[in-house]
Amino acid sequence: MLLRAIFPNRIHSDVLFDLFLVSSMIYVHIILNMPALFLIVIGFFFLRLYISVMEYFIFQRPEKYRIKSLLENGWSRSEVFIQGCRIQFYQNNGEKSKPAILFLHGWRSSASRMIQRMKFFTEHGWSVIAVDLPNHGSSDAVGKWSAEFSTSCVINIINATKSEYSASPFFVYGHSMGGFIGLRLCQRASEWSTDIELNSIIFESPMTKYSLILEETYRILRIPRIIRGVIDRRILTTVSRLQTVSMEFASIQQADIPQWGMPHVPSLVLQAEHDARLGREHYNALIGLLDKHSLDYESHLISSLTHTGSDENSERTKLLETFLENRTNISFFR
Repeated sequence: MLLRAIFPNRIHSDVLFDLFLVSSMIYVHIILNMPALFLIVIGFFFLRLYISVMEYFIFQRPEKYRIKSLLENGWSRSEVFIQGCRIQFYQNNGEKSKPAILFLHGWRSSASRMIQRMKFFTEHGWSVIAVDLPNHGSSDAVGKWSAEFSTSCVINIINATKSEYSASPFFVYGHSMGGFIGLRLCQRASEWSTDIELNSIIFESPMTKYSLILEETYRILRIPRIIRGVIDRRILTTVSRLQTVSMEFASIQQADIPQWGMPHVPSLVLQAEHDARLGREHYNALIGLLDKHSLDYESHLISSLTHTGSDENSERTKLLETFLENRTNISFFR
């Protein structure tokens, strides 16, 4: 309890506690000249320590890579508080007769990194809302970051601004991890205000399966396959005991589509053809399920689009224009 009072992040305290146990066992073994059989006990605590350290790396937060806040002219800054965490969001309100769109950025990014994508909409008179997700931009940090809590933050922002956009067609644009949160927004649509009706969702090079990210992390950390199942269960226990999640997770697959979420509205999927960050697996999984369930969507592989750094892209712009003209009764153009 003292460790957790000093180190509020429980994963930090778990590592320190297991390190203390291993050190104590080694000390007892040396000082009391314990029999060789005692080494098995030490080995068990070494394994506990190893799992705690791996969990620490898996749950690393992006906080130290923060990107500056959105400070462009024409944008207002607001905030909501969710379980004591301050979440910054930004608004650029356009013409009342035009739609509204919510932007969700990717991992280690922020609302400011989406400015060129958002400029495309503001120049056409749309209202745009952008969010700094927890541990990103100007929003507060949480002890253990989760996409589930980030989704709760976004839902709170949607509901807090409902009166401003209830008369407008409402869209969501999610890039990479933002697309992953967009999927979860669809799954948790019952928590949205009934004043807001989602028209369509736009995915750009989206993350769709956490299991693939976890598998990549295991490879990077060189975690032996024989104990990955143990670490899976440790991760599920950690996630389920967080007060910031809306449900109890019983398997890693619950953080994959379709269990994590599927779009219940028409969708546009814009995928970097040569995605150096996520590859094509996340995209293929999404398209496969959209086809399987006969959902309304269109998708495009864009050869000139990269996963990161694609602030401006003429191919993407043209595809957006065509899709949005077909999805709104109000002219997309001025």
